[in-house]
Amino acid sequence: MWNTANALATLVPDLVVIQLGTNDLNTGVSVATYTANMQDIITKAQAAGADVVLEVATNANAGGYGSDSEREAYRQALIALGTFNGCMVVDHAARFGTWAQANALGLMRDSPHETEAGYADQAQALVNALVF
Repeated sequence: MWNTANALATLVPDLVVIQLGTNDLNTGVSVATYTANMQDIITKAQAAGADVVLEVATNANAGGYGSDSEREAYRQALIALGTFNGCMVVDHAARFGTWAQANALGLMRDSPHETEAGYADQAQALVNALVF
């Protein structure tokens, strides 16, 4: 069966950047399942020879895409996976702060999505992490 994780062995990338979880939060995926799914992707990417960078997504608006405690549990799980697997972690949730803070800066379009300025900020942070 084709899936993105299994395609990594065919693609043989040098770098894999992973920012997943927002939709999992929206559909009630447990932290344990999220962690196992992320570990599968990390393992397959590293087995294909890729370096892996994990990105913690920005915080969604209160009341959507998981509670604050659920989002924090996902965040901590991703940070732990980064440590366990030797992956760089870029934490946009910590950088942007709460959704209200990021929205006040013009970085958020709606509950889980950034504006063009928000995405550009994330891209610049990723480049800075990789280059410097």
